[in-house]
Amino acid sequence: MWLRRSPTTPAAGLPGLQEPPSKVEQVEPGITVTRTAVIPSHDTSAVKRILTYVSFALTSTTLGLPRKADFDVIYAYQGQATIGIPALRARRKYQAPAVLHVQDFWPDTVTKSGFLPSKIEAKVDRPLRWLCRQMYKRMDRTIGLSPGMTQLLIDNDANPATAQTIINWADETKFLPDEWAPAPQSDTCNVVFAGNIGPFQRVDIAIRAAVQIAQQAPNFHLDIIGRGPDEDRCRAIASELKAENVTFHGLKPYDEMPALNHTSDVLLVSLDDHEFFNGIVPSKVQVGLAAGRPMVGALLGDARNLLDASGGAITCARRCRCVGRGLSRCRESRARAAGRNGPSGSSVLHRRTLVCRGSQCARSGAGQSARGLPISVTYR
Repeated sequence: MWLRRSPTTPAAGLPGLQEPPSKVEQVEPGITVTRTAVIPSHDTSAVKRILTYVSFALTSTTLGLPRKADFDVIYAYQGQATIGIPALRARRKYQAPAVLHVQDFWPDTVTKSGFLPSKIEAKVDRPLRWLCRQMYKRMDRTIGLSPGMTQLLIDNDANPATAQTIINWADETKFLPDEWAPAPQSDTCNVVFAGNIGPFQRVDIAIRAAVQIAQQAPNFHLDIIGRGPDEDRCRAIASELKAENVTFHGLKPYDEMPALNHTSDVLLVSLDDHEFFNGIVPSKVQVGLAAGRPMVGALLGDARNLLDASGGAITCARRCRCVGRGLSRCRESRARAAGRNGPSGSSVLHRRTLVCRGSQCARSGAGQSARGLPISVTYR
């Protein structure tokens, strides 16, 4: 992603699924996208995922960089560490400041999560950690999505003077519109888990908790929306436990999710107990706060602190008994808890506020005043 002044727009690389070597398209005025080829994989195969990450770094560095330096700032939105490679290459080539916005902390996301076999983890941890430290150190500015994430970046050689926290937002125009149609009244307590069904989300614990709750509350129902590498295992567990009160819906269009959230009684968000997850705030937290629905959060760290501060959530440890107790408490008090969670979802996490902070960070990274010229965005 390149941030630059209007009206001209440079191109940048974006990983595409089986795209040609380089494909440029203008998605709307002022936004141009260059898609470069990758080897796509989102399954549990470590080799395939590594090929995806490496192929993106190679093609975006060689084919995705703009031909001339008619931009002000290089903005790298990092979900994977290899995104920083073309950003640093562009920084050196064009002598332009680079801002790294970190969403997943590497290398721990790979080396401490069980993603790789233990023998391989020990071999790749040291070189990958060195690479990430060099990337964090060389960036002109680094942004973490929570205080814990920002501290992790500083502990791994990011400059504390230029490290900043900007919490992700939810689109309040979609999840918190001015008016909602009344939710249908029902005796059933509908709990919704929506998102990636992966090993870190531990959806299997929610399924076991739902089966236990159903023994005392037959009107309790768990809806699971999404897909992921752990889906087949979770479906097998639900079948083995004869969880008739658990329904898998698969993927749903993004535009349908606000209405589904609104008609739910409780939203569930969960994340595993790895130490480095303490700095992760899943996007479902912001979405739930924006939707104004009661929430149960089975997680720790900054995400748990955010939910506790909202006043509209019950937090618990990621264990079957604790999750079941939290869901039961929310079910019993849903009539009192229903409604807007309060200002936590609309002021601290307001999209306009956070976009302004991000723009100020980018401008200061470019050595400009926060009141400088308008900036347009080109996505990579």
